Amino acid sequence: MNIKISSSTVTYEKISPSVHFLYVPHKKGRYKTKLEAFFTRGGSFFESRKAQGISHFMEHCIVTTFDNWTPDALNKYLSTKGISRNAGTGLAHLSTEVSGHHSDEKEMFDIFKKITFDPNISEQTLESERKIILAEMAQKFGHPQYQLAKYIDEHMYTTGSPNAYETLGTEEHVKQISLANINERYSSMIHDSHCILLGTGLSSALVEEVKQFLSEKKSLFNPDHQMHERTISQFKEFQYLPIVHKYARDTARIIVMIPCEVEYENQGQRHLLNRLLIRGMYGYLYNTLREKLKMIYHLQSSFVIRMNYLEIEMIANIEHVEEIINVVRGMFDPKIIKQTKKDFQMIKKSFLKVEQIQNEDAYYSEIGFIFNNLGAYNKPYTLKDYMELIKKTSFDDVLEVHTKIKNNLEKMRVVIISNNAEIENLKLF
Repeated sequence: MNIKISSSTVTYEKISPSVHFLYVPHKKGRYKTKLEAFFTRGGSFFESRKAQGISHFMEHCIVTTFDNWTPDALNKYLSTKGISRNAGTGLAHLSTEVSGHHSDEKEMFDIFKKITFDPNISEQTLESERKIILAEMAQKFGHPQYQLAKYIDEHMYTTGSPNAYETLGTEEHVKQISLANINERYSSMIHDSHCILLGTGLSSALVEEVKQFLSEKKSLFNPDHQMHERTISQFKEFQYLPIVHKYARDTARIIVMIPCEVEYENQGQRHLLNRLLIRGMYGYLYNTLREKLKMIYHLQSSFVIRMNYLEIEMIANIEHVEEIINVVRGMFDPKIIKQTKKDFQMIKKSFLKVEQIQNEDAYYSEIGFIFNNLGAYNKPYTLKDYMELIKKTSFDDVLEVHTKIKNNLEKMRVVIISNNAEIENLKLF
């Protein structure tokens, strides 16, 4: 099985149902080569609850392991070559990467293969990284902003939800993790994951070598799921949730969440609705609350894929919160959206210009764009696909999404965060 899709800069090849390769060939005048691997069930949400933090622990061990070299020796050697390597652990993915000068691409690929697909972790490495992780945990867990964020998540989401899960794990678990546990977690990650490999600045010879290598490894990956599974958090029962915490600000941080289906097919509708009604200098909400009423200091909004809702976040003085929520509700009055119809084509044209500017140098940016679409929608949509989607979106399409959100207003949730207990007395519903 080999499916090949090419854009102006990026080629996507599906080596097998669970092995994917996106690459950008080397271009004259460019010097950087980078290789990245993503394992879709390598993240902390897919680890055993009896060994919380093991995925992050494994990531540390993998990236510091190369043959029988000590981490210090490896670091010194890579420094002399100008080669860097890194790894990361999220809720869903674990990733590794190696990057450097194009002239060293063959050596980089050898290092990348070893740390990613054939790690040889020693007890010495395990204990060294355990000390580092415990120190990292102590620093992170003691930080006021972390304590605030954790407190918010614990109040908003049910136990076991992705948003309430700690990637670093617990001190108790990290102290007990053995080398056998790490090796077992690595084996389960490989078996259960889709493997997505990204390469930028690759010579044609290295492209062929990578494809051959992935073809040889494809039998290792046997996931029984799609590339992307939406790890959806579950809200606790609330419509209005005031969160008072000593590390929060004096003012009110307002989070409004309204259910909305988030799919690739309605991306054009969602993005243009955001520009027409919410964000930016034209947006109704921004203009009303900031320019006319002078009530907010900050506004941002997005459609959250893994949760299927529209999220609007603002910062304002507490005395303005009730009126702000009423303005948000009023934004979904059909009269408001219909007032924007006369400017729709102008706003769409402006939106397309901004997208073109932001993606002017697509040499590196498009590979990330396609990768994100693979993760979000299980399909390698390109920048061209996205721009065509925006172009064909009509005002009636936008109105359709607006109506669906309006019909979900009764399911709206509001969270207010402040260090001032006055927020507990607000009447929002």
